[in-house]
Amino acid sequence: MFPPTKDLPGGYHLVLFESSSYYIDRGGVRHGGVLGGTISQLGWTDRYIVAWRNVWLWHKVGDGVGWMIIDVTSGAIEGPLSPEEFEARRRKKGLRDIQIYPAEDAWKRLS
Repeated sequence: MFPPTKDLPGGYHLVLFESSSYYIDRGGVRHGGVLGGTISQLGWTDRYIVAWRNVWLWHKVGDGVGWMIIDVTSGAIEGPLSPEEFEARRRKKGLRDIQIYPAEDAWKRLS
């Protein structure tokens, strides 16, 4: 059985895993999805998805936790970024208006 999903822009999906964890996937990439870990915060526009990534224990050192930015047009993924780096990117890329939600709240807002 496949885990439940909700649609995000650009063909990405928010996946609910084992009733309490969330990750972003695109076309069944793998557990951990395109960001390689679960997420705890999420925001989006038609062009960008931003998320706070939590790394699973078996990922290599250096993968790190932090903010991730997905450009849904190009598929480019930037991060992990510290909170300070993320705020600088938000200003530079015009992401300041993205509303960020806890993953559980984002799940409820998505169709």
